[in-house]
Amino acid sequence: MARLLMAGVVSAALFTLGIPATAAVAAPPTCLGLPATLTGAGTLIGTPGSDVIVGSPGADSIDGGGGDDVICGLGGDDRLIGGLGDDRIDGGEGGDTLRGDVSVESGDAEGGGDDVLYGGGGDDELVGDAQTGSGDAEGGGDDVLYGGDGSDFLVGDSETDADGDARGGGDDRLHGGDGDDAHLTGDSVALGGDAEGGGRDLLEGGDGDDGLLGDSAAPFRGSATGAGDDVLRCGPGAADSAVGDSEGVDAVHGDGGDDLIDLGADGGLFALGDHNIGDPTGGRATGAGDDRILGGAADELLVGDSSVGDSSRTAAGDDVIEGRGGDDQLFGDDVDFDGDTAVGTAGGRDLLRAGAGDDALFAGPADDLLDGGAQTDSCDGQAGDADHAVRCEVVTDVP
Repeated sequence: MARLLMAGVVSAALFTLGIPATAAVAAPPTCLGLPATLTGAGTLIGTPGSDVIVGSPGADSIDGGGGDDVICGLGGDDRLIGGLGDDRIDGGEGGDTLRGDVSVESGDAEGGGDDVLYGGGGDDELVGDAQTGSGDAEGGGDDVLYGGDGSDFLVGDSETDADGDARGGGDDRLHGGDGDDAHLTGDSVALGGDAEGGGRDLLEGGDGDDGLLGDSAAPFRGSATGAGDDVLRCGPGAADSAVGDSEGVDAVHGDGGDDLIDLGADGGLFALGDHNIGDPTGGRATGAGDDRILGGAADELLVGDSSVGDSSRTAAGDDVIEGRGGDDQLFGDDVDFDGDTAVGTAGGRDLLRAGAGDDALFAGPADDLLDGGAQTDSCDGQAGDADHAVRCEVVTDVP
């Protein structure tokens, strides 16, 4: 107590003597806990080395250049590019565009650092590695992406937005955060060409209606290749969807992706264990993994393998599908584009557990176990020779 009183006495004495108080000094800007080496507004370019760059409350364009950079955009609709190296980027508030590595308007882009990207508040677009407006993009670092609040677009590896191919298959972690995140893609995206990449990715949609794709996507034309062992957790949301492997139009390839897909306790719209052909006149989906698919309380379409345009050649894995709740349709193997008819001759040895609800179970070509669960269910063994059905009120083609 005496020391505290002495301090008060000294302070009072200094005040009485009229010694001028020291002016407060503003703390230097920091980014993710590090002091800034470059600050400003508008266009900022880093050095070939490792920089700590802090933008302004407005809309900034920042390129870290080479080195392991740390970049903070603060407010505004920012464009933040890490450049080559293992970078950390925080968009802050606003609708931001974040690129972990190289980004160009046209021509080829290559870069695959292990980057961490934070979108922050707003509707953000995050690409973990290289991106080009027109050309080939390549890069597959092990990246971590956080969308934050808002409706976000997340790509784990590389992206090309027009003519060109995208390649990259790093082991990425994508977290959508709150908001309707329509596109979380674990590996690469080609909007006008072929996409390739099949890393071991973790995708978490968070709150909102989310769309999760485990590997690579060529959604408008071209083919996609990739089938990593991915974990897809949609989280809360009434209109979630998930595809375990890749999506294309001309064809989709990739074998052995053993995925875990969880639509969440409230369920979603649909889940495919393997691939998706995105056009009714599209091609074949080849390759399959042994997947586990968990539905929820909603009325869902749950498919163990792929949705195809051309069913002349198919593939099937040994899948486990659990409806858990709702009036669900469960298909053990492949389905047509509309998702309402089993197709192909490939069949895995599947386990279909419908759970509560009035469900319809379709085994597929191989020998499967069908469990209708509670309420009124129909179980169709289809082409299997030794299917087994339990707790099914209506049974078709089961010995």
